[in-house]
Amino acid sequence: MFHRSNRLSHCLGLLGVCLATQACIIEDDWDDDDPWHHSDDCPDDDKKKGDKDRCLGDEEAIYLLKDSPLCDKIDFTCPTGQRSFSDSCGCGCILPDPTTQPKTCPETDKEGAWYLSQNAQVCSAINFTCPTDYQPFSSDCGCGCEPKPDEPAPTPMCPDATVPGVRYLCTNPTLCEQIEFTCPEGESSFSGGCGCGCIAPNPDSEPTCPDPDAEGVIYLSTEACETVEYTCPMGSQPFTSSCGCGCEPG
Repeated sequence: MFHRSNRLSHCLGLLGVCLATQACIIEDDWDDDDPWHHSDDCPDDDKKKGDKDRCLGDEEAIYLLKDSPLCDKIDFTCPTGQRSFSDSCGCGCILPDPTTQPKTCPETDKEGAWYLSQNAQVCSAINFTCPTDYQPFSSDCGCGCEPKPDEPAPTPMCPDATVPGVRYLCTNPTLCEQIEFTCPEGESSFSGGCGCGCIAPNPDSEPTCPDPDAEGVIYLSTEACETVEYTCPMGSQPFTSSCGCGCEPG
């Protein structure tokens, strides 16, 4: 009786091992094509746990803290496109997978752009020059040439309104194009990107007088110009200034 009991216990033990083994087969390694094929051991629970607790690398995430207890006490928000994490390794933001990001190809929106190649390896290995008025580009979609952007308009040169003699009639360039005005005698007119108006001679500046030694310049008077009447020869024109009056080449 004693020997039979030992044999029965031994058989029950073997049955338990078999059932445990079959459970591993059914749960974790069942193959519909080969139901009798199975691994020798059950899955390693410690290995699964290790994969779950694997710390993210710097290329995968940005760590705010690497102290798990402190992570439980703070709140933070990740930038758009990133998602937060908090585990035994710390907490922070998971970077987006670059392989899943949409391609950035700004040249597709530019009229006149054309590709030399749409192969990234070819683009990294070639040197090329674009025609005049074109510039090279390289993007996620390839490389080639695109029209150069229009150069910004130069900043208009505006007469300084604080300078004596400068007088603005209008500061709206659009209106200035639609109005006609005449400046008083001796003043010069201006019209541009800042507006329009008149500029009077600066009384503090030295007078501009025709050079008496210049060819064709003739001074008839330096004092009594208001009482002198004269006609200049053909090819000359009269002048009157604070220096006098006379004729100069016209």
